[in-house]
Amino acid sequence: GKWTESTYPRHFPGRMARWSPLIGSSHSKDYIVWQFGGMASPGVTKVSEWGAVEMLEKEMKNQGEKVLSIIKTHTLYRSAGKVSTTFKADSKRNLVSALAKIFPSPDWNVGVDRINLCDGNCTWKKAVIRKLYPWDAGTDDGKTFKSPNIKSVPQQPIRNITTNTHKLGSFPGQGDRGVTQPFGQIEIQLMQTSGECNGKPGRPPFPEKSPKVHCKVSRWSEWRPCSVTCGTGVQRRGRAVIQKPKNDGIPCPQLIESRACIQPTCIGKLVIPKQVNCKLSPWSSWSECRGSCNRGGQFRSRKILQKAEHGGSPCPEFKSLIKWRRCKLTKCPPEKHNDCIVTGWSPWSECTKKCNRGKKLRVRKIIRSEKYGGASCPKKLRERKKCVPVKCPGE
Repeated sequence: GKWTESTYPRHFPGRMARWSPLIGSSHSKDYIVWQFGGMASPGVTKVSEWGAVEMLEKEMKNQGEKVLSIIKTHTLYRSAGKVSTTFKADSKRNLVSALAKIFPSPDWNVGVDRINLCDGNCTWKKAVIRKLYPWDAGTDDGKTFKSPNIKSVPQQPIRNITTNTHKLGSFPGQGDRGVTQPFGQIEIQLMQTSGECNGKPGRPPFPEKSPKVHCKVSRWSEWRPCSVTCGTGVQRRGRAVIQKPKNDGIPCPQLIESRACIQPTCIGKLVIPKQVNCKLSPWSSWSECRGSCNRGGQFRSRKILQKAEHGGSPCPEFKSLIKWRRCKLTKCPPEKHNDCIVTGWSPWSECTKKCNRGKKLRVRKIIRSEKYGGASCPKKLRERKKCVPVKCPGE
């Protein structure tokens, strides 16, 4: 895997980024695991949406003689890293197909479709290297790594992911066609041969000094509990070695198997099973027009029937639950003019200084303001005047 935040910075899921087990097989030309333009089988759908490989493995085994080896690796718990395994191929089952789910994602994978391990001259290829580009299984309509499950109705064909097909998605494009950068690379290397691609027997690579003893393992244990109580976690099961291989016998298969498990969505330490949106009653009828005369007001309201829970759509503010509008009432009777009334002037205050020049002050107050065109109030409500009580001593 070569999926990192530097290669795919947009919507990169951080520590959640990882890979499901790689699942595939060596098979004949009469069997297709997956192909572009084709529809994902139930087994491919399980891998694409949940990272669960059991159903696809069963589909492959049901092909009988068309499949020689099942190819499986363990889960890669980092977005960038390596996993490896071994498998067999022969002259009739010389094609390799495999896929692995991108975690987290709606139904996105990487994989190879029917790689031919034979050269044109009927010899085995020493090495095959393929870059792995993301593709969409066509079973979920999500556009970003953390999109919620949205089932594709109807199911769509398997297709490459480009910036043209996933315009709002998480993939930076390259070139005019919007082709994404590779997420990883698969390398198939020839380790040992016992025949040619044309079916002719070859020389054994090593003389058999004693009979081969193949590895034997126990049955799988029960699946362990999910590793998390909320969100996406992992379940594991294992099996033990009963007989170790000897004399170049078939090596032991994978002893630990993992699969994804989905628990309720979690935010922080809170488990939120389901969102509940706010529900409001219909608007009531307008009230009677209220006021004394001329213009009045009318009101109508609605109530909260269900408060929002677990992150659902919130209810509006209280002021948004009441509406007001103006309404007309009977005309007011004509009012008499009211003139402004003020008090008389107060007595003059004492001089502000005991000697030399000072000031005195007197005031008056408004008893009633003018109304309906009456005489307005005077502007001058304070008066000041100079005062000289006595001359200061020494002057």
